[in-house]
Amino acid sequence: MEPKWVAPLLALLLVEHGPPVLLRRTWPQRLLMLGNLAVIAACLIAAWSLQRVSETARSIPRIDFAAGQNTLAEPPAAGEPLNFLLVGSDSAARLDENNPVTAGRDLESEAKRSRADTIMLVRLDPETGRAAILSIPRDLWVPIPGFKEEKINAALSRGGPSLLVETVTSYFDVDIHHYMQVDFAGFAAVVDTIGGVPIYFQNPARDRSSGLSIPEAGCVSLTGSEALGYVRSRKYQEFIDGQWVSVDSRTDLDRGARQRDFMILALDQVVSRTGRNPLEIERLVSAVTDDGSSISIDDELSIRDLLNIGTAFREFDPDSLARYELPVKFDSVETGAAPAPRQQDTAESGETGEAGDTAEVAEPEIPRIEILRLMPQTAQPVLDVFRGLAPGDVHPADIKIIVAQGSGEPQQVADAVDSLRARGFDVVNSGQVEADSETVIRFTNDSQASAELLARYLGSLPGVGLKSGESASIELVVGADYNTVRLLPRPPAEISELFVSVPDVSTTLPAVPGETGETSETGDAGAPETTVSTTTLPPSPATTDGPSEVLSTTTTSEVVRGQVPSGTACE
Repeated sequence: MEPKWVAPLLALLLVEHGPPVLLRRTWPQRLLMLGNLAVIAACLIAAWSLQRVSETARSIPRIDFAAGQNTLAEPPAAGEPLNFLLVGSDSAARLDENNPVTAGRDLESEAKRSRADTIMLVRLDPETGRAAILSIPRDLWVPIPGFKEEKINAALSRGGPSLLVETVTSYFDVDIHHYMQVDFAGFAAVVDTIGGVPIYFQNPARDRSSGLSIPEAGCVSLTGSEALGYVRSRKYQEFIDGQWVSVDSRTDLDRGARQRDFMILALDQVVSRTGRNPLEIERLVSAVTDDGSSISIDDELSIRDLLNIGTAFREFDPDSLARYELPVKFDSVETGAAPAPRQQDTAESGETGEAGDTAEVAEPEIPRIEILRLMPQTAQPVLDVFRGLAPGDVHPADIKIIVAQGSGEPQQVADAVDSLRARGFDVVNSGQVEADSETVIRFTNDSQASAELLARYLGSLPGVGLKSGESASIELVVGADYNTVRLLPRPPAEISELFVSVPDVSTTLPAVPGETGETSETGDAGAPETTVSTTTLPPSPATTDGPSEVLSTTTTSEVVRGQVPSGTACE
């Protein structure tokens, strides 16, 4: 029951103000409310779609790098550049049996262990939104930790992703933060899911080995199976002037260039098909991870990392991807010992002589395989991009070194001189002897950066000392503790403590008149063999930058091969 005072109060209000009035909202107010509702709905949809994407990402199989020795580098601070190692394995185990790639392959064996068919290093800088990609030829001859020197693609079958990461890290002096691997089936699934990748062919093209067959020139939207034959082609031919012509003379290197360009065209297609829409991206990720094994990533890459990278690169233009290739040269190596010479009976061979006499057949040649060798001096500017070093940083060619003999043997001095020259340093042998000195680097305050780079190249960490004067040259005294010069420098962090407190020294070595410090064109052909660790290579003509086919780096200024001309229709 209402209190007695309520009715009189209502009557008074009606007398004073009349009946209540329902206010009508204006059109601007209604539009504002609709706008607010739209914003709220958009936020909810975005949150839901991101959740869907993250849930899908969680279904991607993980590679356990934490088990045993974790060869991935420590993750950098938020927003700092990241290096990814992208690997395409040569496993065809999950392809359709009618796919031409499966012909003559042991699919059961490949399902258990495979080699790396494609190796790419990708650097992403979230702060600047820039990305760079480097192809590592699978035929590159490198030391594999714990094993002998082999082609780099063997590291995956020898010890899995962890050993491949360790091989790349130790040989190139580049940190790897994350790892991603895809097999043939996963690659084909990605291409099919985005509706194929348009490629423009100037002429009909084929590769009977990879299964590529493009009968007519023009734009063709490659299916997953066709794209696989295209990027794997090592015997690429085009039909020109009535005949089939091999147009890729560098085999593995041209193949790498084609793969880098294909990645740009595929990214263009992803952007075109998804419009950067999280729902479409979620559909793409779902389609290629349904079988649970075609694509895998390292267990250190979190969902938050993936979302942060996606956010930082949401406006990334694929055409701005900086593309690089390693400077290498062709070589060959023996595959093992030759078989023993076969003995023939002279009567059987048609020769005259006593029965049972034998004639020795010429020794068979030791089989050889073709490989690629890195040209370390020329490679430094390319590798510096993925080390995060500025183009103006000091390089071996900028540094003059005066070498003297300490407690080491003359042969150690000769090895140091030849090996440092092979790495690109300007080296002079002073002929001076300081019999009691261990290996030490002397430098002035103005040349510390040069001294630090030299220390990074030495196999054993040297002593250091500050010398007087204004000479920019570095002095290196070779002691008994000297063992080798590394093919590539060790990480800067490993020598930083050497230069925290440097003692003053007064000894200065004179340069020998008439002795030049020019880098040898042919390398140190006479250098003796040196026993080295798996992270270094002995100085040899094959690892120096002598006259050979130097392959220039490729950047964004190059036209993307296969890019469809504007206005051209694609079937």
